[in-house]
Amino acid sequence: MDKTLSIHSDVPQMPIGSNQVRIKMHSASVNPIDYMILESAGEAFLKRSPSADKPFTIGMDGAGEVVEAGSDVQNLKLRDARRVCEGFVARKPSNLNFDEAAAVPLVAQTAYQGMFERAKLQKDETVLFFGGSSFVGMYAAQFAHAIGARVITTASAGNADFLKSLGANQVIDYRTEKW
Repeated sequence: MDKTLSIHSDVPQMPIGSNQVRIKMHSASVNPIDYMILESAGEAFLKRSPSADKPFTIGMDGAGEVVEAGSDVQNLKLRDARRVCEGFVARKPSNLNFDEAAAVPLVAQTAYQGMFERAKLQKDETVLFFGGSSFVGMYAAQFAHAIGARVITTASAGNADFLKSLGANQVIDYRTEKW
């Protein structure tokens, strides 16, 4: 895989659309989807012969500052380079540095979509999800707790206290409990 990845800083900048922003990237992360794309379909992408004028870019996970905004962008400001639609961008939490913030997008989005867009989780409902100590699980516990849902998850006994500190009401030890 090392032959397929490269970093170029001299790529010509394409104009942004009215609902897009350009972000000067400070940190980026490679999520499992990026790796799987390269592993399973890397040859197909390489056959496209990416070039400076037609690059192929994986990854949407990163953190940086908005350096240019289209005329229709309303929720982001300069200083808040990648060309993306406003809807794909979120403000970096002030308590995270750029490296930490770059690692958040995929797992947080997965947890959020599962809890709220798919399951339509509401306050006072109970949610059970597996893998509470996974990165997605840790975000899911916090999101569900934040809206006032009762959180039940699975994890090993060694992670129970940590998950409770994130908002889990009950942690089922999948190694020992019969449930």
